[in-house]
Amino acid sequence: DIGTQAGGLYATIGILAAVTRARATGEGAFIDVAQADAAVAWSAGQLDAVMSNAVSATGKTGPSMRESVRYQYYDTSDDRIILFQASERHFFERFCRAVGREDLLEGDLGAEFGEHASGDLELRRELAGIFATRSQQEWVDFLLEVDVPGAPVHRVSELPEDPNFIARADIVEQDHPIAGPLKLFRSPIKVDAPDAPMGPAPSTGEHSDEILSSVLGYDAARIAALREAGTVE
Repeated sequence: DIGTQAGGLYATIGILAAVTRARATGEGAFIDVAQADAAVAWSAGQLDAVMSNAVSATGKTGPSMRESVRYQYYDTSDDRIILFQASERHFFERFCRAVGREDLLEGDLGAEFGEHASGDLELRRELAGIFATRSQQEWVDFLLEVDVPGAPVHRVSELPEDPNFIARADIVEQDHPIAGPLKLFRSPIKVDAPDAPMGPAPSTGEHSDEILSSVLGYDAARIAALREAGTVE
């Protein structure tokens, strides 16, 4: 769910901005962030076009990944995925010559920049056949060698094998009292301070006594009465 993740990010940005303003002016701020609004914001490029009436007769706002051909996902021979990004004419020409398919350069290649060849099903079939001849890693190496934009696309199950993930990811191992041994992904925000301890989420009522006594100042008798009444666990 995009809203669940984006909502927290936008809320954090808002809080940081409010803190910055409060330090400068002494004034607080009311912040209202909804997950639905955050999810919409991540589609702002298309939404702006709709609201500005910059849409075609078909109601579409321009090339989409579904229709694109020269900027598209393609399956590789090892059942993985590569993202081909040769929208610019010189990149597409370079790719076609490098794979020995100059015949794909015949005819109108479209605009110099931002040409997705949207809807060209014949070209899409040809490119699909080309990318199916090599593995994902072979295509990554090839695209780097010939200087054509592209990137590996990983399913979640494939990410732990990705060299960049291995080099960058911060993984913590812990023994969960219920789930057992776990490997968890820390925050992608990296700082020059030691990582805070990371433990499992508390079970229901695990810290009730501690909170009621240290935060609210309740004595043992009052806590026992609350528990007996079923008010707390």
